[in-house]
Amino acid sequence: MDWTLESLFGEAASSPLTGTSIDENDYDSADEIRLMNDNGTLGSAYMKATIGGVTKWIDKSENDASKARLPFGKGIFVKAKSAKTITLSGIVRGSRTRIDIVGGKKINLLANPVPFAVKLEDCGLELTRGTDVSNADNLRLWNGTGWTSYWRSGSLGTWTDENGVVAGSTLIPAGAGFLVKRGSGRGDLKGENALKFSAITVAP
Repeated sequence: MDWTLESLFGEAASSPLTGTSIDENDYDSADEIRLMNDNGTLGSAYMKATIGGVTKWIDKSENDASKARLPFGKGIFVKAKSAKTITLSGIVRGSRTRIDIVGGKKINLLANPVPFAVKLEDCGLELTRGTDVSNADNLRLWNGTGWTSYWRSGSLGTWTDENGVVAGSTLIPAGAGFLVKRGSGRGDLKGENALKFSAITVAP
């Protein structure tokens, strides 16, 4: 079962995210939650807002968004206007997670769906292999200042970084977002062909 804004971030009234007062027409002060659309583009912005004295999750058209679907295994952009700690809640799925991927060199924002760090060599993602970073599917992790690309090399599918260094022990942090980009001319991976994240089998 997928999460919703309300089930993952909690009731808007009690969320630590900074909201807005629609009565004062003040959108700029609110933190934003955004997802990638199924076509690999950035989707709607969601926020908490107070309307007529009631605080709830809305989109920028002021539609109720409390039940907006947050697909399991997909990453989430949170644009916070000030530093804060966000606590998420949910249940760890006890099986492999299927994650749909858009092809055609589109960017896919995914997330480690388990509450512990996972090595690349243990994540179970069967990305298309190549002879170098330019012709293999890429997985990209944030390094603090930019994105580092990783790819699977050779018949063994060894995880390698963009400099050709073996990187199977590189960690995807707990709950961290990461990017996946298919190689040129490669299509979507959806349904029975969706990627599988199987980290639950290596829980510490």
